[in-house]
Amino acid sequence: MADKSDPRKAPDEDPKPETEETLPSPDQPDDATEDSVPDSKPDDRAESGELTESDLADPQDTLAAVAAEADPVSEPEPEPEPEPEPEPEPEPEPAAAATAEPTIREVVVEQRGGFLPLLLGGILAAAIGYIAALAMGGGLPIAGFDRSGELHERLDAQEQALSDLEAAMPAPADLGPVESALDDSNATVSGLSERLDNLASQVSGIEARIAELEKRPISEGVSETAIQAYEDELARLQDSMRQQREEVEALVAEAQQMEVEAAARSAESRARAALTRILSAIDSGEAYADPLEELRATGMEIPEGLEAGADGVPTLAELREAFPPAARDALATTRGDGNASVGDFFRTQLGIRSLEPQEGDTPDAILSRAEAAATGGDLTAALDEIAALPEEAQAALSDWTEMARARLAALGAANGLMTELNSN
Repeated sequence: MADKSDPRKAPDEDPKPETEETLPSPDQPDDATEDSVPDSKPDDRAESGELTESDLADPQDTLAAVAAEADPVSEPEPEPEPEPEPEPEPEPEPAAAATAEPTIREVVVEQRGGFLPLLLGGILAAAIGYIAALAMGGGLPIAGFDRSGELHERLDAQEQALSDLEAAMPAPADLGPVESALDDSNATVSGLSERLDNLASQVSGIEARIAELEKRPISEGVSETAIQAYEDELARLQDSMRQQREEVEALVAEAQQMEVEAAARSAESRARAALTRILSAIDSGEAYADPLEELRATGMEIPEGLEAGADGVPTLAELREAFPPAARDALATTRGDGNASVGDFFRTQLGIRSLEPQEGDTPDAILSRAEAAATGGDLTAALDEIAALPEEAQAALSDWTEMARARLAALGAANGLMTELNSN
């Protein structure tokens, strides 16, 4: 009767021993059972009471498989000794099946993560898409996008501009003709000095003869004719002396004038040579204290702007190189206020700014035009653009503007002195 009342019992099989052998031992740790995910089909068979031939495998093999699926970090428990199969009893079979079913537990795989990783991933994807769009549009220099051609063109343009500046520099003054003229003037002055010495000797001789004649007594027996002839000769000597004195004075004045002109030409040539060296030093950024002292020795007044940069002024190349980081700092100050948008935040973090001149009165557009002017060598236009920025942006660019003004002051003073020399 017991066999007919239990629908889960298979014919000629004893379900109790097989159920006890296929389930984990009660002594085995719970984490091994929780970490392993059993197949749904055996669970269904266990619930329905249908056991297959694989379920009747050796108990030791079943325990080994369960231990292998456990957490590899935990130490394996010793395999329990297989219990002897009890004698089949008809009535306790439903109780054994009921006892075996509660030991089958559902294993839930914990899924880690939550809303925060999804949010961060979405923000990161949006940022990458925004940066990629800017880079493809030409507004962001990223290594992944090939803009080497444009950079090479700009470098070539800068090299060409430097070559043009070097070609436009005045050639060093040729002092050969001036030195030759100065030597000729010195020779002329020396000749005039010799002639003056000769005339002075002649005048001295004439004066001695006159003094001797004046001292010589005139005898009473001398005729009037002899006396008249003597007086006439004395008058001629006096006229000759006066003429020679006038000639000597004219020669002296001429010599002095030639000497003054020669000194002026020499000073002008030395001043032009010193200014040429100063302009060359300004272009290369070197100190020009020595040529400045030579220029001062010529008697020219030194402007304050030229005096202040005697230790060297920044070159155009240095100003071009220093502008981008200063511009990024200036943009960061304008984008860092509380009303900044998300786009401004990413632009500030990534240092994104316009590289081509833009229209408008935004800080980014103004700085793009200022950089274009500085790259072209027009520092005055760059400073005018910077003056239109907000005060905090101008403060961030204060070091760069000071360098640019120092170069402009020194270069303007040197060019002004050169123009003054050329106009003489």
